[in-house]
Amino acid sequence: MLEIIELSGSLVTIDAMGCQTEIAEKILAAASDDWLAVKGHQPRLHQGILKFFDDHLDGDFAQVNVRRHETKEKGHGREKTRHYFVCPVPNDLPDRARWSGLQALGIVISSTQRGGTDCGDVRYHILSQYLAGKRFAAAVRGHWAIENRLHWQLDVTFQEDPCRLR
Repeated sequence: MLEIIELSGSLVTIDAMGCQTEIAEKILAAASDDWLAVKGHQPRLHQGILKFFDDHLDGDFAQVNVRRHETKEKGHGREKTRHYFVCPVPNDLPDRARWSGLQALGIVISSTQRGGTDCGDVRYHILSQYLAGKRFAAAVRGHWAIENRLHWQLDVTFQEDPCRLR
């Protein structure tokens, strides 16, 4: 699909399932940038990113450059705070050589309070551009807005949840 869509100048966002070196190379070859979610399916990269952020979060990024943004939302009976951080990719990041064009690492730390209960979530990303914190936040929220709309269509229009055919 990446070969048939005009991507030049765009920021392509892909879930962790699409965090593959071949996909990243195709996006960069199309003169666009990528934002890829990273989870355990890329174990060396994932562990390196976790270690990087663990090393720098406690010191509030005093030893590295960081771009940050924070959002707070209220609605649907909950309060949600998101902290977005983007840092240039360190030279010693494990697996860095496999990811051509890798420029930055991103982390999103979300905390939600609903009915007196606190929940948290942390997501990690690799980027081919060192984005501003606000631009990174917009890319993350835009990606999930599309994802949520697609799930709504599957659930409501196609009644996927109650369907027992597999």
